[in-house]
Amino acid sequence: MAEPVTPLFDAHLDLAWNALSFNRDLTLSLDDLCVVDSQYNDAPFRGNCTVSLDELERAKLRVCIATLLARSGPSPPFNTLRRDLDFAHPSIAHAHAHGQFAYYAWIERAQQTRILRTVDDLNMHWSNPETLGLIVSFEG
Repeated sequence: MAEPVTPLFDAHLDLAWNALSFNRDLTLSLDDLCVVDSQYNDAPFRGNCTVSLDELERAKLRVCIATLLARSGPSPPFNTLRRDLDFAHPSIAHAHAHGQFAYYAWIERAQQTRILRTVDDLNMHWSNPETLGLIVSFEG
């Protein structure tokens, strides 16, 4: 008899930031994502992706805190790479965070995740998960 799988909860995943800032299609398998990612040469870590929606499902991850990651403050140095999460003005950080939320909404509409907006959503999802549940949080 197989041992029951312990459901997992991840407290911090920058899914949308990875998708938008690095042009990563998280709907691909991890192997395929790494192959595509290795075609870019803008950073030494390219081709070494560690997360995809498929991989999270394979790991039996039920819920994660999915971040919106953007910040503003002092203007970033001019040599900052545009994949950086620092923005010159709060309005730009605000717009970037909205883009990340739009990504989460898109993968929810594609039925690859479910955004958990209330405690009732979480309780219902935890007892009957069909996809990865996302609790969206803001960091920055």
